[in-house]
Amino acid sequence: MELALILEKLRSHGYTVQQSLAELADNSITHNAKNIWIYMYWSDDTGKDSFIMVVDDGDGMNEDELLNRALTIPKKEHTDQGENDHSVFGVGLKTGSFNHCRSITIITKKNKLLKKTLNFKKGITDEMPSCINHKFIQKHLNKFANQKSGTIILWSDLDRISNLRSVDRGPNFYEDCDKSKKHFKLIYHKYLLEKKINLYFNGTEGFNRTKAFDPFYKNNDQTIKLSNSEISFLRGGKTILRPYIIPIDTEKENLGKSKNDLQGLYFLRKNRVIDFGGWFDLGEKNVDRIWSSNERF
Repeated sequence: MELALILEKLRSHGYTVQQSLAELADNSITHNAKNIWIYMYWSDDTGKDSFIMVVDDGDGMNEDELLNRALTIPKKEHTDQGENDHSVFGVGLKTGSFNHCRSITIITKKNKLLKKTLNFKKGITDEMPSCINHKFIQKHLNKFANQKSGTIILWSDLDRISNLRSVDRGPNFYEDCDKSKKHFKLIYHKYLLEKKINLYFNGTEGFNRTKAFDPFYKNNDQTIKLSNSEISFLRGGKTILRPYIIPIDTEKENLGKSKNDLQGLYFLRKNRVIDFGGWFDLGEKNVDRIWSSNERF
């Protein structure tokens, strides 16, 4: 199957921008990044030179990792790399990115600096996108000279994003940035609380850094911790349910969601939230009703 056709098929997964960016952040965490910077830049009404960029200070990649894993469909089964490995199939970068753009550029440093672009027209190429000269990108390229290792993922030719915008393209684009910041604050809350990573959006200053937030308010004196319960699954495996009753009067977090939206079940895999909120069609036994998000439990 031609590469362009494979890439086109990867575009049909319906990822939101924040979900796709989380795929990139997952990769950064897997490769031991301490700091992750996310930039979203809208150039003009057409969005021609707009870009989205994720930068980290993780392990970086060598040439084999770049060409045979990051920019291609891996031929081998993914091998779990430990407690911070959030990859399942090893295709998250391609799948998430190509839902929104037609070109991915990877600039990475491990033993040496490497630059490659994967796009629909030319496949893997040394050609860099026109936005490479933007001051944000150049700033991080200059930092790479003094940085031991790290990776930049650059989305350009944001066709699906620009096509979906009308006269409010720019404002809508930056609304996606705000939604992503709120999404990261919640799904990576354990990493932020334990100070394992720093997340920055559209800048490197302190005010650009995402503040830690605990959805369970474990340090609040009014929070009630219930006993843990172990749940076994029919086909093997088990998990631990850790219930909290949080105080009614807590400060409002800037997450774009109400308290009702945030209550319910939280599913975590290796300290990373993969789904949250609501009761997932649970309800009362022998009663024809399910729990709703506007009821307190």
